[in-house]
Amino acid sequence: VRYGTNFSTDDHYSRVTVQAEGFDYCGAFTRKTAANSTFYEIRKASGGTITMWKRELGVATQLGAAVADTFSAGDRYEVRTIDSSIEYWKNAAQVATRTDTAITANLGAGILANHLTQDFAAWSGEDVTASAAAATGVSGIIPWGRVAGILPWGQDNQSGAL
Repeated sequence: VRYGTNFSTDDHYSRVTVQAEGFDYCGAFTRKTAANSTFYEIRKASGGTITMWKRELGVATQLGAAVADTFSAGDRYEVRTIDSSIEYWKNAAQVATRTDTAITANLGAGILANHLTQDFAAWSGEDVTASAAAATGVSGIIPWGRVAGILPWGQDNQSGAL
């Protein structure tokens, strides 16, 4: 589900906080088009791994090998794109980096959610620079357990409940 308002730059992050452990294919994405067919993502995959992906016009390509890790309740997972770096962060520590130059200029971010199995407690996203986060962050709280359908976010002030 893509946040409805674009960020200022294509250097930004998308972060989820896990409320309860679920199954597979949930995560966060950056540099997403409004058409939802081009973006970078991290996602929980089967077998206790996190995978990093590039999706261009609907065609998915895994970026490098899977990272041994799992989504656990209370943990924060983030995909951060800065220039040609696509980074996977867990609890404010960088875990893995991939390099890719295919997707530029897209300003959207959001979450991937398997509404039957993964509970997210919160989402946040923000423009970043190579050295520090800018002060244009957005965030929201998911007031119900599981994400399903469209998030009713405010379009005018980049904030609102998920």
